[in-house]
Amino acid sequence: YLLNKGELPVSFNQIFDEMKLAAELMIKSNSAIKTIGVSGLAFNNSGANAVQELAFVFSTAVEYLEEMLNRGLAIEEVVKRMKFTFGISSFYFMEITKLRAAKILWNQILKLYNVPEESRKIYIHGKTTQYNQTLIDPYVNMLRTTTEAFSAVVGGIDALTTNPFNEVFDIPDNFSRRIAR
Repeated sequence: YLLNKGELPVSFNQIFDEMKLAAELMIKSNSAIKTIGVSGLAFNNSGANAVQELAFVFSTAVEYLEEMLNRGLAIEEVVKRMKFTFGISSFYFMEITKLRAAKILWNQILKLYNVPEESRKIYIHGKTTQYNQTLIDPYVNMLRTTTEAFSAVVGGIDALTTNPFNEVFDIPDNFSRRIAR
């Protein structure tokens, strides 16, 4: 929200306090629901390259970790509640490499926090990018999205969202949503 709007509707402290409450609720109910989301979509859809997206996402993740630790949560419980979202662009091999690098980087970050190896798994959600979608030939968007989705799968994501081919210029209809699925 801050990246897109340039301001927050509430204070950082309130946001982190609410993040802590949501995490505590999931801890108490022993739920696997991810309540702490770290997203690189704003960077990816603004044209950031893979290295920039990884850098911004993991610096944000470390900030979230620090804030939750300062509020008294255990590191292993916080890590279980985190979900990372990366934009997937058309640079096929670079996207595969980015996702694999994300796994390595997150493992190294958590190693510095003394998190046991079995708790260092990263949950990655990928969403195909809007940055390279065209208005001139919307059916090319289907090809781009297909390539992006395939690179995300090869890169080892846990969940994937693909964009309808006409999303950037129209409200997606039944056909475009069906093709995206």
